[in-house]
Amino acid sequence: MLDAWRGIAALSVCFYHGASVVTNKRLDGHSTWFYDLCHYGSLGVQVFFVISGYCIAASAMSVVRNGKPLSGFIRARIRRIYPACWASLLLTGAFQFLAIYLVRRGILGQSTMASSLRGDGWLFWATNLTLTQIIFAQGFYNAVCWTLCYEIAFYMVVAVATMVIRRARRGDSQSYVMGLLHAVTLVSILGLVLAPHSVPFPFDLWPQFGMGVIAFDWLNSRSSRRAGLIGSIVCLGVAVLFVLPDVSLSVMQVSGRLTYLVSLGFAISIILLKGCDDRLSRNPLQESFRVVGLFSYSLYLTHFLILGLVNQLCRVVLKDVRYHYIQFGGSIMLAVLFGWLFYLIAEKPFLSKVRSS
Repeated sequence: MLDAWRGIAALSVCFYHGASVVTNKRLDGHSTWFYDLCHYGSLGVQVFFVISGYCIAASAMSVVRNGKPLSGFIRARIRRIYPACWASLLLTGAFQFLAIYLVRRGILGQSTMASSLRGDGWLFWATNLTLTQIIFAQGFYNAVCWTLCYEIAFYMVVAVATMVIRRARRGDSQSYVMGLLHAVTLVSILGLVLAPHSVPFPFDLWPQFGMGVIAFDWLNSRSSRRAGLIGSIVCLGVAVLFVLPDVSLSVMQVSGRLTYLVSLGFAISIILLKGCDDRLSRNPLQESFRVVGLFSYSLYLTHFLILGLVNQLCRVVLKDVRYHYIQFGGSIMLAVLFGWLFYLIAEKPFLSKVRSS
């Protein structure tokens, strides 16, 4: 079901950005109940973080259990993230120069992308290529890449934890790696409760990732007592965060209260629905979401560009604002189609190398 959840999360983010484009560009900030509901689609990012925690914990435990070199784990993560990210940056550049050309020819009256040609120095481009923008306080050439900065940082924490335990112990070190990752989660939660604005990157959003690690440990550990104890403490920490005044976290200033509540609820759902996984996986609707989940990363990287392109076309062709639902639906379908094509070209070839390694 994890692939299906990826698909649902990716589509929810598409709905969020699609609604934002329509309300801001077509309806001059006015909204409807449907677009207000789509606003909560941004929480799909938190679902991605929890799923990443689960899957990376599984990958790390495979490395530890089978005595594989840690370099293979790191290479697999690099191949999984960077090639598609770099391709999306090239695509962003292509869209930007196209927008500039159309504006200069008078085909488009105005374009945010055309007016934002980057004149930044080498540090801006270096950090965007390495996904270290947050560390060096740089902007994002592709706006959605902010989450990838967190993903890469999360992977590095897992790699360091695995390396430390391997050097400190011999033999089976799985439980110790899990314990160290759980400790990071608990310290992050404690910091968020006591001094939320003082928790540094990436630990301000680590608990989402850590909840996925807890779910994996609960379902796959020979003894779920440890995961149960840690999970109970995390539940208590999230409950405290919920009753405290809400704070804005990360570079995107997301709601700490809402994101942690949704992440905890999703992690619990993974555990509770494990026994129904086979039955749910045979559902035709689930199969559709699973297919989207297979290219959800590519969809996430490219959807915002396609939504912007469709908006520009609608300014020229579909001028009547009464047809904004047509713009919304068409832009979502085109974003999904383009995401699939991008997956075949820029992501899938590297995924085969990840699996083979």
